Amino acid sequence: MSKRALHSQSATIKQPVLSKDKQPISRAFAKAAKTYDDYAQLQQQVAEVGLQHVLLKLKPLKSEKPLSGQLKQILDLGCGTGMMLPALSALLDEDGKLSAVDFAPEMLIQAKKRCQALSNKEIEYFAMDAEQLHFADAQFDLMYSNLMLQWCDPHKVLPAVRRLLTPLGIAWMSTLVAGSLLELHQSFASFQHQPSVNPFLMPNQLTEMASIYGFVVSFEQRRLFYPDLRALLMGLKGVGANWVQTSSRTPMTKTTWLALNQAYEHWRTPEGLPLTYQLAYLRYNC
Repeated sequence: MSKRALHSQSATIKQPVLSKDKQPISRAFAKAAKTYDDYAQLQQQVAEVGLQHVLLKLKPLKSEKPLSGQLKQILDLGCGTGMMLPALSALLDEDGKLSAVDFAPEMLIQAKKRCQALSNKEIEYFAMDAEQLHFADAQFDLMYSNLMLQWCDPHKVLPAVRRLLTPLGIAWMSTLVAGSLLELHQSFASFQHQPSVNPFLMPNQLTEMASIYGFVVSFEQRRLFYPDLRALLMGLKGVGANWVQTSSRTPMTKTTWLALNQAYEHWRTPEGLPLTYQLAYLRYNC
């Protein structure tokens, strides 16, 4: 391991400069850092979708094996606890570098712990807002981002991604669009007027935005099932996705809990209580 790699693995992670609207979101993810992997079922499923897209793009036409170990620089944008860092690091060449970005330093601490065994890879960790990326132009051969974009303004992130890619660089991103958490939203709406689920872009809105910057978008629906409401809500809280963008959110009192539980039971299936996610996959040269 080079001196530079050693420094990258052990460097102190500083608090990022975040706007006021991003600070509470970052705090929610920070609180979930130690439990994230236990509840990140959807994140793991979607991460694998992204990896397969990338491997297919890197696969030589006449070879069964992917063209791994050939990329100079990779960026994992919104890396969380680093669940994809080992797989992404395998795509680097001998002197390659992997940059891991997240706006919650506590997530990066968990990512560093996960990657301690990757002593032959240079990984550098950056506590940074995805809307304010401080990297050189045309720096990365691959930009990977899993379920991060829904917390950002695509008009700020997508052009930055294009700027950071090399001329032949590729990008894969996933996010959520309208219709996600439908059951939870409608259950809350049955007894209160305040929004209890964050708004998501409509699919056509995201497609139009993405096309401006050269991205192609495809969509997929996935549904998770839980034995009861407590497990469902814990699944959201466990990955830090329980923050709601409203100052008038109804507290979860006993009365609210009973009303929500009763409303959500109308959605029950033989598999359990469903929670639907409408996923969008954004690809550039990928």
